[in-house]
Amino acid sequence: MATYSKHILTGSTYGRGVAVAATTSGAADTIHTVPVSVEDEVWIYAQNTAAVATSLTIWFGGTTATSDQITISIPSKDGLTLVVAGLMIGGNLTIKAHAERTNEIILYGQVNRLTP
Repeated sequence: MATYSKHILTGSTYGRGVAVAATTSGAADTIHTVPVSVEDEVWIYAQNTAAVATSLTIWFGGTTATSDQITISIPSKDGLTLVVAGLMIGGNLTIKAHAERTNEIILYGQVNRLTP
C-alpha cells in the first residue's frame, strides 16, 4: 500500500524561503529534487520583494525544452502568488528556477510525497 507524507522543498532550509539568484536557465537554482522511486505533488508560491513586477521561470524536470517551462509574472509586493498548483513529478527529476532579476523572487512550498 502506498504511503503519503508532507515534506519541505529540498532547496529550502527548514521550510524557509528560497531566493532565486539565477537569471538564466543554464544557471537555474535548484528548488526541489525528487528522490528515486517516489512521486511528489508539488506546491510552490512566489513572493516578489522588488518595486516592479518580475518574470519567474520554473523549470519542471529539465532546463532546455519549452515543455518544461512554467513562466509567470509575479506582482510587486503582493504577498504570495501560487506558481505550481499540485503538479506531479517523479523519476529523480529536479525543479529549478530563474528570474528576470537576481534575489527579488523568494519561493516557498511543500510536496506531498507518494511512496509505493
